[in-house]
Amino acid sequence: MTSSLPRAGTLTPDKPLPPAPSETSTAQQIPPPEKKAFIPLKPHIASPTPSEFLLTTGTTPSDPGVGMFVNLDGDVVRGTLEFSNYPDALIVDGSGIDISASLVPGQVPEEGYILAVMQHEGENGKECGVEIQRWDMEAGEGQTTKEWLDLTSIPSVAESSGSGEDATMPLGIRTIVAPNEIVLSEISEMLTPKRLKLSATSSGNSSLEQEPSKSQAEKRKTKQEKADAEFTYRLSLLQTRIVLWAGDQIWWVVRNPLVVRLDSRLELAKSIHTGDGVRIQPNRELVERLLNDIRGQEPRSEAEYLGLIYIRQKASILLFIELILRSTTNIIIFENEKRSTEEALTKGEVDPRVILALLPILEKEVVQGPQGIRISGGLTSLVEEFLQQNDLSSMPAIVNGPFGDNLLQLVKRYLFFWKRRKGMASVTNDPSVFQTVDAALLHILLLLDRDSPKGQATAGSIRAELYDVVDRELDCYDRAIALLEHFKRLYVLSRLYQGSKMHAKASKVLATWRRILDGETDEGGEFTDGELELRKYLSRIRDQKLVEEYGAWLANRNPKLGVQVFADDHSRVKFEPTHAVALLKERAPGAVKDYLEHLVFGKKVRLQFELF
Repeated sequence: MTSSLPRAGTLTPDKPLPPAPSETSTAQQIPPPEKKAFIPLKPHIASPTPSEFLLTTGTTPSDPGVGMFVNLDGDVVRGTLEFSNYPDALIVDGSGIDISASLVPGQVPEEGYILAVMQHEGENGKECGVEIQRWDMEAGEGQTTKEWLDLTSIPSVAESSGSGEDATMPLGIRTIVAPNEIVLSEISEMLTPKRLKLSATSSGNSSLEQEPSKSQAEKRKTKQEKADAEFTYRLSLLQTRIVLWAGDQIWWVVRNPLVVRLDSRLELAKSIHTGDGVRIQPNRELVERLLNDIRGQEPRSEAEYLGLIYIRQKASILLFIELILRSTTNIIIFENEKRSTEEALTKGEVDPRVILALLPILEKEVVQGPQGIRISGGLTSLVEEFLQQNDLSSMPAIVNGPFGDNLLQLVKRYLFFWKRRKGMASVTNDPSVFQTVDAALLHILLLLDRDSPKGQATAGSIRAELYDVVDRELDCYDRAIALLEHFKRLYVLSRLYQGSKMHAKASKVLATWRRILDGETDEGGEFTDGELELRKYLSRIRDQKLVEEYGAWLANRNPKLGVQVFADDHSRVKFEPTHAVALLKERAPGAVKDYLEHLVFGKKVRLQFELF
């Protein structure tokens, strides 16, 4: 089979060839390349130390620039710096930290930074700003990343920036001779103590000393607030010698203090955006990363010392809030996450009343003194915002579930931590704090002990911890009685009376035991051999009236055991047989025979009196 089409490479006689291209048309199709205008680079020289100079070099303004350090002999020292674009101007800020050199006594180490103003092409076109990087750290020594301070949105900067590579320099930066003081109000807002606004608590202030009159309280409050404001104002004063200008406007350039930088990271980790606004939903990973970054960091000034305390406290509250929110969804949280939260709370030493105020049931144990709960303003706003967004009464508070497993055990250990710190010089002497600690700790132990087996405590059990708490002097005595009555723990209540310093404690103990022996409910079931326990207790007290009253009562219930109270030679209250017989005849006539038999056969006593 053949084709009628011409073969490739053959010529068709009827079709003329196209004309040959001329030199003129070729020149018109390929225009010669344009020569870019030569823009000389402005040289920059800065001196970070008395013996070093920083020199800049580059090719064009839009290409990256390089900074080299040389000494007085012209030799290159340190590593080079790279700028995203060749800078329009630059300055050195800070004397730098030399890790290998020892500090001069009284000298505060200061990081060294290079601030370079420049223009570069960003996602939305040309951007103007300041590129910031450390000059006193080699690559690999720590955080050597660059930071970009975008100033394009400032009208004066945008107007003076122009367009194209021949645009005039929109920004200028210089160091002046005399320093200037700037007040950074953010520090005052974060660190100034403020009163935490909480709903009325059930325990109230009844156990506190009588509050001063209203006028005295107002004077004290005003004086304290004034002192706090003056103190944080002093911390908010910062000095700077750097000025930045654009057009006819000029600004001071101030270093962000450590507390502001760290707090901005916590703010990013604090909340999520939802359809109805911003809700507190902490990002655990980001918060724990910040705590790891400041682990072991030593403050270099009073402001940093207080700032680190504030940051650790805020981070620990955020981690605890994260546990609460996850517990409301019936999630059992990993042990390592609970341990990290507990460690953060312990190191932050947050007022335990703040933590308890975030929990259902236990928020009722919070006691506020005349001054209320005064904590840093940044913490106050965080706690109040969380309480406004979440209804504690609607949170599930089942002990045998996430509430107990995730929260109660952790808070119990935190309260024990605070209880051990009572009396230390560095710990608050506010009585309402330890009233709250004792009441909340007792409440938690009673909740956790509900499902324990009946009977006496075993070593290391929740019940043993409960006994240990009530056997010691409590700061919430009245509230402890109310809690034990509410939970129907009469035997534990009797231990509370025994451990107290009250004058009439023996009568309270005996009255409580009588209630148990008379059949009143005691949920713990610990008073198993109650009559014998009561008989032993009567031999240890010195109150004759109590011994007579409860000895006779016991003799009516258990004559053989009760009469031993009146015949015990080792008892602190001793009875003559005639007096004992007369007393028993009046109050427990059925026990007289047992008493005489006990004397004759048990103690071999020869009777010398008429019975009738």
